[in-house]
This record gives sequence, structure tokens and C-alpha cells, in this order.
Amino acid sequence: MNACSGGRLAAPAIAVVAIGCAMAAALLAQAPRIDVKKSDRPILEAARAYVAAYQDQLAFVLADEAGIQRVRNAAGVVTATRETRSEVFFVFVPGDKEWLAVRQVKESDGRLVTNQADVRALLSTSRAVNVAGELKRANAQFNIGRISRNFNEPTLGLVVLDSRFLPQFKFSRLKDTVVEGETVSTFSFKETDSPTLIRGPNFANVFSTGTLVIESATGRIRETHLEIKTGSLRASQTTTYVADDKLGIRVPKVFIERYEQSARGLEEVDECEAVYSGFRRFEVTGRIK
Repeated sequence: MNACSGGRLAAPAIAVVAIGCAMAAALLAQAPRIDVKKSDRPILEAARAYVAAYQDQLAFVLADEAGIQRVRNAAGVVTATRETRSEVFFVFVPGDKEWLAVRQVKESDGRLVTNQADVRALLSTSRAVNVAGELKRANAQFNIGRISRNFNEPTLGLVVLDSRFLPQFKFSRLKDTVVEGETVSTFSFKETDSPTLIRGPNFANVFSTGTLVIESATGRIRETHLEIKTGSLRASQTTTYVADDKLGIRVPKVFIERYEQSARGLEEVDECEAVYSGFRRFEVTGRIK
């Protein structure tokens, strides 16, 4: 959600994180190793294939986002809130192997925002990664609270199953349940090797843990939950996916973030929730690369 967005560069005062992109070329050329029991491997193989296809399916998709953030003090009392309404452009950049959620804030606390750049025009004429960095820095003005954060991509949890990062995670099947007539499997994951998916200040490795809820027969992802700890900062993200009949895919529905800082007299919790609707495809005249 935009209220929790910022630039990709780490601020020096409070720890923030950014996606780490560098991986060995040899890893890209070979089939990924999956650290899981042999009996559970078919489900994760199906999920890996699903994520690979999803990179094309969710590219060039636009959605409406209703976001709210709350700041709590050490006693749990809400000390500040902000609500935003935005358009979000979901883009996959093939050259950089990265998903981006590029936001254009339309309203902040009920007031129209009129001084932002035209995201659609920028995506048509510029490299998406440059556009995202520029807009995220601009959108930082809508943040409240003292905790800096910059890895608020709703699709970030899916990257655990990307072939570039899959070999550095260990998976364990926790349970199977039946939801809406589908058997779904919940897997825990723990990052055990570097360079890590997420980087901290000065590009330090930050190891991730979390869970994935996967449809056992199809590999489709219903929920991702990702957690990290770096220094005195704890952060978590949970994304719930639902079927969208118009697009024919599962799309992010609810994205919840939590950031907790306790250091040097600063005790604060920032909570962010975004709800998405109105998914549709958009066209650009240029090629995003």
C-alpha cells in the first residue's frame, strides 16, 4: 500500500530492506533444487511452475487499492492513521526478473492528490525499474510513523518460489486442509543460504522465514506470509489471493504489513493494510524492459 512505500535505497537511521537481485549465472541455467521431503516435492514443483507462468499473467495489470495505515505506541495505542486510495500498476520486468507494484495515489485522507506524475505515461516511455524508484520516493510523503520501509510488494512472497531463489530455502509441509472443495497444503519456509532475497542496510544479508498456502493439485498460491528481522526491526507481510473471473487468474486481494521497531528509546508498531479491487489489463505503447 502506498502509505507504506518508499525508495529502494536504505535509510541510515532506521533499518530498511530491499530486494536482492544478484544470483550466480549457473543457478539460472539449471533446474532448481528444492530442499523438501521427496513426497512433498511434486506440490512445490507445481507451485514453482505456477509462479513462473504468473510472471506473464500478472504483468500489465492495473487495480484499485484502498489502504490504511496505523501507528501504535509501546502501549498499543493508535497515535496516527492515514487512508489512501490509489491505482496500482502490477508490472513484471523481464530484464531485471522483478515484479513491481507501481502506485499512483489519487486520495490521501479524503483529499485529492493532483501533483503526481502520470504513471501510465512514464511506463510507456521509461524503464519500469527507474519509474518505480522515482515514484516510490515521491510517494514516501504519504508515510506516517518513524519506521522507514521499502519492500512493500504484494507479490514479494511469491519470489520464494522463483527458480533464482528456490534452492536457498528449506521447506516443510505443516498441514493439509480442504478449502472451497480444494485440498490446500501449508508449507513453512526458511532461508538458509545467501545472497538473500532481502537485503538490509549496506546490503547485508537478511534471512526470511514464513509460510505458503498452496493448492495441492494445481500449485496455485492462495496465501503467502513472509517475516524478517534485521537489527531491532521486525517486519512481516501477508498477501491473500482470490480468483478473478475477468482475468482468469488468482490476484492479490488483501495485503497486510506489520513493522515493529524497538531501539534507542523508539518503540513503535506500524500496521498497513491494502485491499485491491477492479483488476484490469492496461496497455502501454512502449516496451517495458
